[in-house]
Amino acid sequence: EEGFMGWSLRNFEQVDECSEIDDIIVFRDNGTMLVTKVADKKFIGKGVLHVAVWKKNDERTIYHLIYQDGPQGASYMKRFAVTGITRDKEYDLTNGTKGSKVLYFTANPDGASETVRVNLRPRPNLRKTQFDVDFGGLAVKGRGSKGNLLTRHIVQKVVQKERGGSTLGAIPIWFDETVRRLNESGHGRYLGRFSGEDKILAILSTGHYQFFPFALGTHFPDEALTIVKWDPETPVCAVYWEGEKQQYNVKRFLVEPARDPVLFITDHPESKLVLHTLVPSTGLSISFDKRSNDRPDEEVPLSEFIAVKGVKALGNRLTPYKVKDLRLTGDVFTVMTPELEEEQRMLITPDEVGHLEPPEEEGLERSPMEEFRRTQKTPPKTDNPDEPIIGYKPGKQMDLELD
Repeated sequence: EEGFMGWSLRNFEQVDECSEIDDIIVFRDNGTMLVTKVADKKFIGKGVLHVAVWKKNDERTIYHLIYQDGPQGASYMKRFAVTGITRDKEYDLTNGTKGSKVLYFTANPDGASETVRVNLRPRPNLRKTQFDVDFGGLAVKGRGSKGNLLTRHIVQKVVQKERGGSTLGAIPIWFDETVRRLNESGHGRYLGRFSGEDKILAILSTGHYQFFPFALGTHFPDEALTIVKWDPETPVCAVYWEGEKQQYNVKRFLVEPARDPVLFITDHPESKLVLHTLVPSTGLSISFDKRSNDRPDEEVPLSEFIAVKGVKALGNRLTPYKVKDLRLTGDVFTVMTPELEEEQRMLITPDEVGHLEPPEEEGLERSPMEEFRRTQKTPPKTDNPDEPIIGYKPGKQMDLELD
């Protein structure tokens, strides 16, 4: 509210994570935009609508803007990206008329569309005071474009009615272990193709899991042990030391969306994450302390040891015996490749086709899988009366003459 931003401010709202070399983009309610270097404390002006880390050549963050052209002018709407700028130069996103103001603004990291409801100021002879408009129908243009005419009447309020999906295609993302950042240039490990509400899941050494956006340049902390594309149906299996009871526990849980890091082990000071895996077939090898017992080493199938429960569940005790060493017998996560990703996207397989049932009611449209099954059937053979009958076929009558 006071117009300051920076990393040294206290008791203020945190808007984003950044490094000391990042640039910050600022949008104000008078329709101006500014990109400036981040600092410990910097005045960026009052009437700030949006502050975020800005990445050069970012074509996937699309901004939606509705503004009124002057105190009594018409209202316009536009979609634009900010790919290149001159640092510390103010840009006017309106038509430049004095007294212009922003009526609606959103930043959309993956070019998501949205439908907004526009409420007009009531006046005589104005029959329709409310209507909806879809930003997805607008082309993405430059920040300097005037925009499309929304209405010539005075707008009282604009609110979001519905958020749509991405209007951009899925983007392939790689994770560079060296700099711990995302990129689309093929450096590092392939994570997959991302769009819309897709997220990146990180398992931290602190016993937390955390979600990250797939925005290019996203930096991951050193505590992040595993970084993968989030699959809501894949459970996490964790082996951790429970500080209060002084024992190893095993738990399996599904990761639920959350804005902040989520602790999935107990909060005791001595509790710590030991091992984890996102591969159901991975087991656990236990080596016991031979000084306290003479038990042979064991292998535990983790997916059978405990069922999938809630993230707050304590889990089951691994063993009452003293443990010397624990190690996984398989992978921590499945390394994604474009080929594997394409296989996972397939909706129809030959095995599935053989178990399909036809529609129970007449007049129903065939599903894609039923259509596939139908096309695989061998067409019935039509007999040619001019061809000789060779061999016996059911339904054919053969006359024999005996001397």
